Amino acid sequence: MRRIPIRIKLAAALTVPLLGLFLLTVLEVVSTSREVDDVRSQTELARASIGPEGVLSTLQNERTWAAVDLIGSAELVTVPVVGYDESRAQTDAAVASFRETLEGESREVAQAYAPALDRLSDLDEIRATIDGSTNEKSLANAPFADEVYARYTELITPYFEANDKVAVAVDDADLREITTL
Repeated sequence: MRRIPIRIKLAAALTVPLLGLFLLTVLEVVSTSREVDDVRSQTELARASIGPEGVLSTLQNERTWAAVDLIGSAELVTVPVVGYDESRAQTDAAVASFRETLEGESREVAQAYAPALDRLSDLDEIRATIDGSTNEKSLANAPFADEVYARYTELITPYFEANDKVAVAVDDADLREITTL
């Protein structure tokens, strides 16, 4: 041992602690990166559950306007949008925006909202039914207005179900609370 130069002795003495430090650093980096991935995933789920609010609001506004107009009460009731053109344009814009938002989200989020978006294929049919109606706009038209209202509700309900699925997937209690407001 006496013939080994001091540099080699020092290098050997420092190797074990340096290797231990390196190993601990690698483990911490791996652990932190997993936590970052979890936070990103949870944030994405929470953000996605808030996303369809625009679609829900505009569908509800379109539904409300149709029901009020079909029973001839447009002048008696204050609604957020007036007219089929305005309500439909807002709905179409909100749906397009939400579809665009989902393109950047995870597969899990896209799958949660897929049934809701698929149901929107019925929207054109509902609108055509309204446009093709020759019924007088009065309270006598209430059964038809009720049918239209129910059909819009069938389009809206899957969004709430998708929100519930996404909210359940959020592990963070604070984020989950925000998603269910």
